[in-house]
Amino acid sequence: MFNHIWEAKRASYLSLIAIIALLFTSSSPILPVPSVLGDGQMSVEKPLDPLYINCEDTKPGIINVDMDIGEQWNFYYRLEAGKRYHIYIVGDWVDFLDPQTDYDIFTYAPDGVETWHTESAGLPEHVANDKPHQFFETAVSGVYNFEIVNDKRDSNGTDAAVFMLIEHIETDVWYSRHFVGRINDKPVFETLWSYEFTTDADSIHVIVNVSDTLDMYEARLYPMANPAGDVGYNIWGVPVPSGELLQGETTRDNMTGAVYGGYNTTIEGYRASELMASCEYKGEDMEIWFEKPEGPRSLVSYYLVLIAERGEGDADFYIQTDFSTPNITLVEPPERGYAAEETRIEASISSVSEVRSVWAEYIDDGGETWEKKALSPDGDLYVCDLPPFPAGVYVNYTVYARDEFGSVGSVEAGFPVKNKVTLDCEVARSELKMGQEVEVRGTATPGLGSVALRFTNGDHEERVEVAPDASGVFTYLFKPSLLGEWDLQALFSGSELGFPASSGLITFITESAPTSIVGSLSSSEVKQNDQITVSGTVAPQIQGLTVEVAFASPTSYHVETVVTDADGGFSCSFNPPEAGAWSVFAQVRDESLRYAQSQSGLMEFFVAPLGPLDRVTGALGMMITPPYLYLTIGLTGVGAALAVFKGRARLIPLLPSSIARRMTRGSRKRRTEQRYRKNRR
Repeated sequence: MFNHIWEAKRASYLSLIAIIALLFTSSSPILPVPSVLGDGQMSVEKPLDPLYINCEDTKPGIINVDMDIGEQWNFYYRLEAGKRYHIYIVGDWVDFLDPQTDYDIFTYAPDGVETWHTESAGLPEHVANDKPHQFFETAVSGVYNFEIVNDKRDSNGTDAAVFMLIEHIETDVWYSRHFVGRINDKPVFETLWSYEFTTDADSIHVIVNVSDTLDMYEARLYPMANPAGDVGYNIWGVPVPSGELLQGETTRDNMTGAVYGGYNTTIEGYRASELMASCEYKGEDMEIWFEKPEGPRSLVSYYLVLIAERGEGDADFYIQTDFSTPNITLVEPPERGYAAEETRIEASISSVSEVRSVWAEYIDDGGETWEKKALSPDGDLYVCDLPPFPAGVYVNYTVYARDEFGSVGSVEAGFPVKNKVTLDCEVARSELKMGQEVEVRGTATPGLGSVALRFTNGDHEERVEVAPDASGVFTYLFKPSLLGEWDLQALFSGSELGFPASSGLITFITESAPTSIVGSLSSSEVKQNDQITVSGTVAPQIQGLTVEVAFASPTSYHVETVVTDADGGFSCSFNPPEAGAWSVFAQVRDESLRYAQSQSGLMEFFVAPLGPLDRVTGALGMMITPPYLYLTIGLTGVGAALAVFKGRARLIPLLPSSIARRMTRGSRKRRTEQRYRKNRR
């Protein structure tokens, strides 16, 4: 049932809003002040003046409506889309200790959107739909209905109230509004506008730039609320004045003694002389400077009133609270200037307000006066080219930026001016072998005393000085000491008139020098454990190169290491311990890797096994050689004696002559003894 009644009421409101919209869009330039339409309806010219409810002492011309318990009034305003409005109810009815009256607000937008705002009795009411719940943001332009109800469920009185709806603006932002002067001495819809802003700044500068076709009457600034100084209230973080201050009264805060209140929009209304400005002629701009009395920093609410006098045109206005100067950052400031060349300066500028001009002032240490040159916008930067300077001077310069309010920021810098030095170098080839030299060729700016050549290979560095000729040409033969990749760079350390310089990086590679090795055997066949010799040569003829000689049989592998002599030759002897076929080869091994590895061809030899006679010969040879000579006395065994006796005839020719003679004498003695015994018989 309640919903049906509410829908019916809303339909009637929307119909009435449509009628009122026609009044607002009337072709007549003159619109009435807020007027009562009857039956609890009132059309309001625009968000400007407070509306009074149950107020007894109101000034002449101020409309006051009576609202008993359970009654309501509908106030119709035409609001603009995309703006923020501060909407609230204050007055005598606000009582935190013993509330008697309870006012509620119901809001109806032109598109039918409806919101309720119903604080408990005695608390200030406000209308908000933004996220911080501070201001009312309009989605569409049109007539909005604000229905104020003296809620009979929670209200026991009809205390005075003041309803205020005013546009809220931000500081340090430009705004523009069209104005029309009074017609027949009467204000029209665009004759005056009023705005609210809040700030805790100690200094406020109000700037109003007036078009040449418009003559403004006045600009007025009213401090209205400072809850920290016990002036007004704080509703969701936003200061609001009390009802008395909206009715024209003034008061002082208890912190600094500053005056608050007195707000009005009439020609003859109150304004503080130090908080107002006036136009004397068309197009004259206006300024108001306000300095808060010294005291604790606090958030204050201010109202700004702008009133046109004659003519028609736009007025741009700005509430300056940030007085910081433009911040200038030099982008990659030049560290050097080259003689006979321009030097570019680039600057990035950040500023709360618009930057109007940027320029540089400069002088060199031989100059007498500062010169000036403008910087021009180039994308996000400001740039200019300073003129050429002679070599050997130092240039000081300052970049300035002025904002639209005359605040100037600056930054200083400087750079030395010298001749530009160029260096270039190259190598005759990018790959070479160890032991070879590479030719370095280069050019430099004529007149340099010396140029350093820096060669680097990993952590290893070699540096030499070369002297360019009169034309700047230089050469150098470099013999690398290490394998691998080398980097080369030509360097100039700088002089009084020339800047340090370097060439590009040149890379070349040093590889191992090739080698070759050949070898030969002293014999193709030896007895087991007899010595065989491998000899050969290595090219190039380098003394001290390591040569490994490998001997391999089917069952074993042996390596002998030798080094080359001054002629690159080498020799190695080996006693093969096993009978059979053997292979041998020689290879170059250079741990420094300066010389590449190489290997000889495969050589082969045969090792004959030892026979019985070889073993006896060996044993006898050992016996007649101390200390083995003394061991023969103890030799026993029939097998050994028979072996010696039976093989004697074949063994004697193979034995050394000394051993053979002994064996022969023993044989003759035995034959003589045999003949002597035979004769005796």
